[in-house]
Amino acid sequence: MPSSRRTNRIGPYLAVALTGAALVTPIAFGATSAAATPAVAHRPAAAARANVSGASIVADINAVRKAFHLPPGTMTNVYRSEVVAAANALRDPILKLTPAGVVAEDGVWGATSTTGSAATLNANEIVHTWVYEDGWRGTATANDDFTSPHAPGCNDHRRAILHAAPRRGAKLSIDAFASTKPIHNQATLSIAAVLSWST
Repeated sequence: MPSSRRTNRIGPYLAVALTGAALVTPIAFGATSAAATPAVAHRPAAAARANVSGASIVADINAVRKAFHLPPGTMTNVYRSEVVAAANALRDPILKLTPAGVVAEDGVWGATSTTGSAATLNANEIVHTWVYEDGWRGTATANDDFTSPHAPGCNDHRRAILHAAPRRGAKLSIDAFASTKPIHNQATLSIAAVLSWST
């Protein structure tokens, strides 16, 4: 049986901090600071999944959040057009309109490819790459946004997934979408998600 090669990529990161419905300032990681991000925990093994849905991506994100003792998010479809477009275009979601009550939004994208069967690809690998491999790793760096150890954007996907409530009483909603297609003769799973905090 021929061996397969797997590649993970995560895209440049997009985050905005909001006050009401007005944009305050785009910042690197929403409304939290690096000091507020939990320390790295032991990375659990990724479980293979043949079918990837928005619900399974949200479940993967919530499982990681639970491992860091953070509250789960609820699934939403408010950002459906943004996450579908982003997953299909292999890029971060472009957040155009801010729904009422939203105080922070984070958009993330990632992909994994294999020369083997598309059935072996799973969103859990991408979510884990966002959290556990989002920093500078030299030539093994998975984040397209990193050009050096001090590049802006280092660990931004991690911060998005592990974002604590930016305000007391804010609740997390997550919209996610997966797209599978061949790219450069490799089966590729692309996922995009928007994590939105509202009061």
